[in-house]
Amino acid sequence: MPTTPYIDGFLLRTNSQGDSLWLRHYWYTDSIMNDGTGLFYDVTPTSDGGFIAVGTMLGSIAGNDPPGASQDVWVLKV
Repeated sequence: MPTTPYIDGFLLRTNSQGDSLWLRHYWYTDSIMNDGTGLFYDVTPTSDGGFIAVGTMLGSIAGNDPPGASQDVWVLKV
């Protein structure tokens, strides 16, 4: 686990029957954003068999803002 404030998100891959193939947990670290949540809004397959996930992190800047008041974009290639 990172030592700086972190925000996490999950990706779950399933087969056509809905059975879990894998679950991955991703950490977004930021030295000033804390008290947050990572959200993936869209996941698209790539030609190499991987995925691109896009989303956002919602948090507060060093505790000075209400939770969720600050946002960063999150782009992840898996």
